[in-house]
Amino acid sequence: MVQGANQQERLGDLDLGWLVGVLESEGCLRIQRSNRRRKKIYYGVMVTITNTNPTMIEEAHRILKQAEIGHHVKWLQLDTLQKYRVKARKPVAHVSIWGCGRVGRLLDVVGNQWRSRQEEAALLQAFVDGPLPKYGPFYDDLYLRCRAIKQYPQRPYAGVEGVAYKTAASLSQDMVQTTAKSVE
Repeated sequence: MVQGANQQERLGDLDLGWLVGVLESEGCLRIQRSNRRRKKIYYGVMVTITNTNPTMIEEAHRILKQAEIGHHVKWLQLDTLQKYRVKARKPVAHVSIWGCGRVGRLLDVVGNQWRSRQEEAALLQAFVDGPLPKYGPFYDDLYLRCRAIKQYPQRPYAGVEGVAYKTAASLSQDMVQTTAKSVE
């Protein structure tokens, strides 16, 4: 491990690259919506890694701990999964990073290393940097844009002729127009 001025240097290129690869392949970057308080819709941000491989979960835990990123590891056993009607043959683990501070720290550590999730990471960064409290039109838009990416992710082959796709921005606009029409 190289001792340097910033966390990326202290983490090491191999560990940082591994973490980014796992986040891009096994991770979920999302903005969640909740309307529990005073009938207002509030939003939260989270990043999760889900996998059945204990070695992968332990390595993700080690790297996140070394980077001083707060997280929680939870193993779900087969009986718990079956209770929720999840078909699984092995216990499943979730590594969860909740909240603006922790997710912001993760985004700072990862920096511009993203390859296929730049747009999602940018939306999460905008959320983290946004004003308090976390509700209102600004967060509605971020939530819809993040949701659009999840439903219709852009692919590297999207620019090839004959392959139709919609960008997250155009889907977000479609959703806002549809919502406006349904309110009228």
